[in-house]
Amino acid sequence: MVHIFLTGASGYIGSVVVDLALKAGHSVRGLARSEASAAKLRAKGVEPVIGDLFSLDVLAAEAKKADAVLHLAFIHDFDKYDEAVAQDQRVIATFTEALAGTNKVLVVTSGTGVLQDTGDMIADERTAIQPGGGAAERAIAEQMCVQAASRGIRSAVMRLSLHVYGRNGSHFIPIQIATAEKDGVARYIGEGSNVTTVVHVDDVAAAFVLAVEKPFTPGTIFHLGDKYDTGMTGKKIAEAIAQRLSLSQVQSVSFEEASVVWGPFLAWAFSLTNQYSSGLAEKELGWSVPEGRSVLKYIAESGRVEA
Repeated sequence: MVHIFLTGASGYIGSVVVDLALKAGHSVRGLARSEASAAKLRAKGVEPVIGDLFSLDVLAAEAKKADAVLHLAFIHDFDKYDEAVAQDQRVIATFTEALAGTNKVLVVTSGTGVLQDTGDMIADERTAIQPGGGAAERAIAEQMCVQAASRGIRSAVMRLSLHVYGRNGSHFIPIQIATAEKDGVARYIGEGSNVTTVVHVDDVAAAFVLAVEKPFTPGTIFHLGDKYDTGMTGKKIAEAIAQRLSLSQVQSVSFEEASVVWGPFLAWAFSLTNQYSSGLAEKELGWSVPEGRSVLKYIAESGRVEA
């Protein structure tokens, strides 16, 4: 049994990590911002810890008690993105100080958005990050975690797809669905030919649990993506949303128009080509994904996607 402390325990991905970790026989203490969240965690068999990402003393104390820290929480306020990134760095610094010299596991969450637009290339974990713009600021937090390995911590970074989906949830797709439903038109940017690697939430959660169970090279960055479900373009997402909502209009918009609809950050995310491989997760963690999943079918046919 591994004693896990988890931030984001009641969130979209964290709640699935909780399910799989408990099923595997591990114990979980989870950060909860409210008594309502704490009650949900207790109902699952998780011991709640009241606090948030600003409760640095609480985070340090919990890290010292745990065998493994899984940091999934992030402040998803895109109007204050720089502040959210800065606080994430403070949290990782706090965990690093608390865990230094213990050989305990620290896994933090990032996204393949740090790679920005990959163009015709299939990026891997060694692909250099281009400075400036988009989500590249999160690369600083990544490197803090990578460097924690030199301080006696079994650290790793999990880079997630822009589109994690499944279990009636997703990161960004619900926003696109909501605006299409409100306006009666499903939108894509430009030609809509931008291709994004995707991943199912169950597969993401499995990787986090494997990281507390399997030996891996400390300081490793792992990509998590479905190598079978390929070819998802911005236009195909819009068409699947239109099918879901029975809309007749699928419309191309400029980046400037998309920025008005979704805001500059999300317009940037929805316009990216972001393709990558997940070789290190497969090699070092024994991680794999099943064949046969289809994110487009999920968008078009599943139960309502909720944030």
